[in-house]
Amino acid sequence: MLLDTSVLEGRLASSRAEAEPLGESLTVDGAAAQFALPAVKDIDAFEREVVEMVKPSHGTTTLGFIFQGGVIIAVDSRATMGSYISSQTVKKVIEINKYLLGTMAGGAADCQFWQRNLGTQCRLFELNNGKRITVRAASKLLSNTMFSYRGMGLSMGTMVAGWDPTGPGLYYVDSDGQRTKGQVFSVGSGSLYAYGVLDSGYKWDMSVDDAIELGRRSIYHATFRDCASGGTVSVYHVTEDGWKKVRGDDVTECHFEYYPDASSHPSTGTPVVDDSLQQQDKQHQAEPQEQQQQQLKKKQKKKQNKLLSEEKLRRLKEQHDRRGIVYLSRLPPHMKPAKLRQLLGQYGELGRVYCTPEDKGARQQRKKKGGNSGKNFTEGWVEFEDKAVAKHVAASLNGQQIGGRRRSAYHYDLWNLKYLPKFKWDHLTEEINYEKAVREQRMAQELTNAKRERDFYLSRVDRSKAMAAMELRRAGKGAAAAGVDAAVRAAAGAGDEGAAAGGCGDAAATAAAGAGAAAGGGVKRVYGQRQVKPDPAQPGAAEIGADVLGMLVAPKSKKQRAQ
Repeated sequence: MLLDTSVLEGRLASSRAEAEPLGESLTVDGAAAQFALPAVKDIDAFEREVVEMVKPSHGTTTLGFIFQGGVIIAVDSRATMGSYISSQTVKKVIEINKYLLGTMAGGAADCQFWQRNLGTQCRLFELNNGKRITVRAASKLLSNTMFSYRGMGLSMGTMVAGWDPTGPGLYYVDSDGQRTKGQVFSVGSGSLYAYGVLDSGYKWDMSVDDAIELGRRSIYHATFRDCASGGTVSVYHVTEDGWKKVRGDDVTECHFEYYPDASSHPSTGTPVVDDSLQQQDKQHQAEPQEQQQQQLKKKQKKKQNKLLSEEKLRRLKEQHDRRGIVYLSRLPPHMKPAKLRQLLGQYGELGRVYCTPEDKGARQQRKKKGGNSGKNFTEGWVEFEDKAVAKHVAASLNGQQIGGRRRSAYHYDLWNLKYLPKFKWDHLTEEINYEKAVREQRMAQELTNAKRERDFYLSRVDRSKAMAAMELRRAGKGAAAAGVDAAVRAAAGAGDEGAAAGGCGDAAATAAAGAGAAAGGGVKRVYGQRQVKPDPAQPGAAEIGADVLGMLVAPKSKKQRAQ
């Protein structure tokens, strides 16, 4: 299948014929390929004018200032080309080395390339000279490089900040090679708004926290007024130990942090102040402090004792009945109550918002597995001032994509909304308090049961130890008694044979006593007894002595003990 190009060839020939009178035509190697040039005398000047006409406009906000605690650098993260926002997550602070930072304002490619080139030059300087380059020398290197490329279409306005042996330093360098040293700088399309906040809050002797907050607030106000600035606010702090990133906050969260009530923002309106109230404030300031405290106590008592009228009660009841509650069965990860209020507040006036935090155990398990360490919420309740609006929002948004910024964490999540008829905020608070009371009661019961089990176990352990000790004592006593009986029997037998053995009876008794003592488990000292020597003049003296010794050693009977 062939295409018919006769119509195109006819149109091309007519366009060439019309274009030839405008200027010269070029011929390449005698071929018929020609194109028309503009009918101007100076082609180079025309080209420069055209480049300026089509050159896109850039927008950003960067700032830096020196104070007693070092250098603060704060930037936004939005990249634009005219009215087109190309990115919201551009890193506009380039780390040249551990002690040097550079900012981006102008062409992103130009700033990134030449500041990386500056990092290479700083590293070569350290290798050649054996010491770290100063902030002054680094800014001079960048200025010389930009001066050599002046007029070649570069777009660059950067700050070079850092710390060297001479102290903190801050320089401004642009694409024309201009280099300026200063204490406070702000570069970009939102620099005028940032300067307004810096001039009102900058002090040399401010603390580190105040300096960080000043840079953060300056960038926020610039992003609020300048459409080419936005994204996140990044704040860096440079000290003698090097640079450190201290903050990185979304400008939307900053807005709701600084102005939780929309009516308090200067752009939405200013509160009307009555002259009589101002006069009363002046009078109160002039009064002694004790009188002011007494008056405040009296006013509080009056407010506490004052009862509402029936009309006010009726109005409050009507206002309470007009409200409607929308239930969210699931909240996307990373969504906070402030963000939920922002998303749903554009459809109607909101009252109270409550989100149930996730279980602590689930959060710990997620952190152990390497997941997000932030705080998430599982479900939520949103109170609308008008129940009709609540019904409409729940019916129209349920199952729809949340949307918003494409790079947000919950852009592709779906709404899970349900309107709760005849459900008031008091029911929710009652349910929450009831669940809290049940949880506390269950915990107290579990603690009581655990304590009871512990006490029972300890009592059984003590009882078993006591019984074991008693059994050991009984066993010892039985063994001792058996040993004493055996020793006594042996001694008695030895006493009967005393006449034949002579003094052996005393030795046997002594041995029996020692054996009995050993069997009893104690240590007893045994003394030797005198042996009865027979009198040769009296016959039968030896038998009488043996009988007396046997009576002393042998155990006595009950009758003998009674006598």
